[in-house]
Amino acid sequence: MPPAKTVSVRRARPNDVPALVSVFRSVARERVYLYTEKVSGDQVGRMKKRLKDRKSLIAVAEVDGKVVGSLVLERGPAAKSAHLRTLGISVMKGFRGIGAGSALMEYAIDWARANHVKKITLGVFSSNPAAVRLYKKFGFELEGRLKNQFLIKDEFVDELLMGLQLSP
Repeated sequence: MPPAKTVSVRRARPNDVPALVSVFRSVARERVYLYTEKVSGDQVGRMKKRLKDRKSLIAVAEVDGKVVGSLVLERGPAAKSAHLRTLGISVMKGFRGIGAGSALMEYAIDWARANHVKKITLGVFSSNPAAVRLYKKFGFELEGRLKNQFLIKDEFVDELLMGLQLSP
């Protein structure tokens, strides 16, 4: 049996952009976990901008110094939603099931609490039960369902809307 892999998580830095793009492209190419199927130059530009935004978070998960996953907590542009962040997470194939997702979630929730975020929201495909279990493990609740929202591999899939209320 191979030795267990140790996952470390930290806030992303500008020099992580190539690795972040690589993770995102890798997961997007699978065409089953992310809304995005192709990473554009515009998305790379937004990622660089987000890295400078101290009110949003991009975190990376590393194994043996290699970035294998990322998590984004993004603040929207409107003052009426300044209290919440939208979560997105990506973990590369071959590094799932080793605790990277949990480590990213712990880091993000701790960051959100320290930054007075009141609520974290996300959308997840109903065809991704591992992700749903991860979110429920951290206290996220199902808040809505958009039926047949996406067509993935010739099957209609619901989008589950989930939220974690950190404080009123």
